[in-house]
Amino acid sequence: FMHITNQALNQNQEGFQLNSQSEFPTEESSRWNVQVFRNYMKRLGHDDSQLWSSIQAIVIKSFLAATPQLLQALSNYTLYPKNCFQFFGTDVDIDQQ
Repeated sequence: FMHITNQALNQNQEGFQLNSQSEFPTEESSRWNVQVFRNYMKRLGHDDSQLWSSIQAIVIKSFLAATPQLLQALSNYTLYPKNCFQFFGTDVDIDQQ
C-alpha cells in the first residue's frame, strides 16, 4: 500500500524523499507525481487507460452529485458568484483489482 497524496502531512516526517525527477520510483520514494506513477504502471505491464477513465468518471459523478450544494454555497457565501472560483481535490485509493 502506498499513499501518493498528502505531502503537506508527510513532508516533515523522518525519511521523506520527494521523487519527481526519477523516471521510475524507488522503494524509498515517499511521493510520486502522476507521470512517475503512470511510468511505474506501464513498467509493470499495466495499461492504465481504463484506470484513468474510471478516475475521470468518479470525479465527474462526484461534482454532478454535489452541484446543488455548490450552487447554494455560492449563492449564500459570495457577493459575486459569477466571479468566484474554488479548487477541489479528489483522493482515489487504487487496489490490485
